[in-house]
Amino acid sequence: MQSSRKLFDMREAEFTKETVELNKAQKKSQRARNVAVAFCLIAFILILFFGTMAKMASVIAENGA
Repeated sequence: MQSSRKLFDMREAEFTKETVELNKAQKKSQRARNVAVAFCLIAFILILFFGTMAKMASVIAENGA
């Protein structure tokens, strides 16, 4: 059931060049999150890489290439 009222109407929105300045604690927290995401991404890539290498090595050993 949809309401006839919209939560946000794009016709009412205006583009502004306002920016938000982060304080020191927020910047530190944002940096910590960025480092954590980078670490997780690198770990995921390494898991895929070594998993692929292990699977390829087992196939090569099995087929005697």
